[in-house]
Amino acid sequence: TRFDDEVRGTDINLERDLDLGEENFPEGRLIWYTGPKSSLFFDATWANWEGEETLSQTVDIRDRTFDIGARVGSELDFQRYRIGWVWQFIDASDGLIRFGTLVDIRAVVADFSIEGELNNVSQRAEENLTVPLASLGFALDINPFKAANLFFRGSGIPNTPYGYFISGEA
Repeated sequence: TRFDDEVRGTDINLERDLDLGEENFPEGRLIWYTGPKSSLFFDATWANWEGEETLSQTVDIRDRTFDIGARVGSELDFQRYRIGWVWQFIDASDGLIRFGTLVDIRAVVADFSIEGELNNVSQRAEENLTVPLASLGFALDINPFKAANLFFRGSGIPNTPYGYFISGEA
């Protein structure tokens, strides 16, 4: 069975259909340099959306049907946590260029709820999702001066039921 065949519900655009608009994603990071070639890090990202909208299409969520014209309120809480280890085993020109591997584990936590009423019929649907994912990648540091560090990190998750994920930062 293909993954697409198992998905139940309506394909919706969170911003257009439920008024869950643009939101900033604050992020925090802690890094512990465990030695000249390795470090541990922890990242956290979070966001919360709330919206109210009159539906322009019928929406099915968790075996609940919200009909066209229903006024719905919805909320989405999102958090992403990541813990990882960088080991830069290649050190060229006395620290000018360092290259190595990055291994991390991510957890995405999402809580979604929608509540609406049409013709005096009120209903609510909720979905809670926690997804742990491990990824592999690379870490490159270029240190042209003692006071300057250019870094590049990239990691990815191949072939999941949702496709593949690649993330990077510089």
